[in-house]
Amino acid sequence: MRKTSIILTVAALVIFLAGAGVIHLAKTAAAETDNPLTVKSPSASRTTNTIIAYYFHGNRRCSTCRKIESYTLEALQEHFAKELSSGLLVWRPVNTDQREHEHFVKEFKLTNRAVVLVNMVDGRQTRWQNLDRIWTMVRNQAAFKEYVQLRTRNFMDEKQP
Repeated sequence: MRKTSIILTVAALVIFLAGAGVIHLAKTAAAETDNPLTVKSPSASRTTNTIIAYYFHGNRRCSTCRKIESYTLEALQEHFAKELSSGLLVWRPVNTDQREHEHFVKEFKLTNRAVVLVNMVDGRQTRWQNLDRIWTMVRNQAAFKEYVQLRTRNFMDEKQP
């Protein structure tokens, strides 16, 4: 009887530790996903210079806001597939109505939904640029995409400060 009790106790302990490990891994993965300044990609450990293309939105998303998001993503995927897959360019939609992302509004002086390019060097933000014409160009999909692609290319090609 005592031997069975010990076996059951050890088995319960093993199950508990395995569950705790799974929960820890899940929380770590979720924290990395939610942290907007965490840049993860297959080559992130080698990449010291990364461009993040943020799309800032809120809880309420109108049809124009959704167009801006989808047109921007399409523009980046069509023109920067290699950079996206390598981790040099990262697409990151962020809900600024979430408390942990409110700081972006002040940091980038956001007054509306926006696309902002941010240069990260060795994990530090070195410069940023708001693509401020997206609202005036959203009615012309081709022109919108060309604008996003051109501004992104120029931003990527600029010399570091």
